[in-house]
Order: sequence, then structure tokens, then C-alpha cells
Amino acid sequence: MYGAAPVISGESGDVSGLVTLSNGYGEENGGEEDNGEDGLLSLLTPEPEVVLQDDAPVSNDSIWHVPAHQDDIEHLQNTAFRLAWELGEVLGCEDEILPQRDKDTSAGYVGAGEVCSEAAAFLLGLTGEAPVLHPAAGVCGLPELFTGGPGEGEAPVLTDEDALKLLRLMRVMRRLRELQRGLKYGEDNSDE
Repeated sequence: MYGAAPVISGESGDVSGLVTLSNGYGEENGGEEDNGEDGLLSLLTPEPEVVLQDDAPVSNDSIWHVPAHQDDIEHLQNTAFRLAWELGEVLGCEDEILPQRDKDTSAGYVGAGEVCSEAAAFLLGLTGEAPVLHPAAGVCGLPELFTGGPGEGEAPVLTDEDALKLLRLMRVMRRLRELQRGLKYGEDNSDE
């Protein structure tokens, strides 16, 4: 119709201006045409997914590895405070977390007062200096933080990123305490 080559009718005509899939496929395979099952599968198989850096899963090394240039008491205390404070922001208790680096044996952070929220009590409990009124259960138990419950309104408090941050804080605290145990009893190299 209108001088173009027939498409549906099956009539033969000049099709030199048309591009077919077999011509394009054959060129990629050295001119050989492959109409087999492998050729079809290669057309149907999606390309490898490109993962952006922000979406890349976190490897174990990034959680557990402490870089050599930060593997000292002062750096670990700073890191512990930063992580605890960032988690405090998520849990709504950042104003209850203060830095504490006055001694080599300190954890890097401390509570702002003797009375604190359940969330702050949880974070302070990681230092070994839990507040007197540390609740055994409540909003900041491990199930509530990490997994949530089965009900609709029982989503975990921490996102995946924040849960990894809490694991990182635990790792930093373990390494900090390991280095602090290496100090001789009564030895304190802090600059007072």
C-alpha cells in the first residue's frame, strides 16, 4: 500500500531497506547465523545488573575491619562516640550521649546524666557503664531494634544501614576494650 513493501500479506517485494534480527545477530557471531536455543536464550537473558555504590551490599570487611591508621585507643574512642551519637539521633536520644575521652580507659562516650531514656540506656549499656535504671525490656530491646514483630505496627526501629552501624559500634567497642586490656593496671597515657 502506498508504494511500501508488503508486510503482512506475504507477497514478495524489495526488502533491501529492512533490517532483520538475523543479520544483526549473525554479525556478532562472525557472520554465522544461529537460530538455536542458545541464540534465543542470549536474547532473553537480561544484561548484568549495574549496582550503584550506594546500593552495594556492605561486606564483612567494612563492618569488622579496623584500618591500621585508626587502630589506636584515641581513634576508636572517637569512632565509638560518633557511631553512638548517630544511633542516638535515630533513636531520639542524641542529646543524652556525650563524648568522653579524658582517660585511655574510657569508652569514648558517656551519658549526659544519671537518668536517661531506654534508648540511651541501651547505647550506654554497650560501654559497660549501664545506668542504674536500665530497663530489661521495652522499646530498645534487640528484637525491637533489629527484627521487629509480626504485627503491622511492629516494624524494626533500625533500618538496615542503622543496624549495620550498631554492629560496627559493637565491633569498635570490642577492639577498644581489647587495646585497653593491653594497658598495664593503673597505666594511663592520656594527656591530662
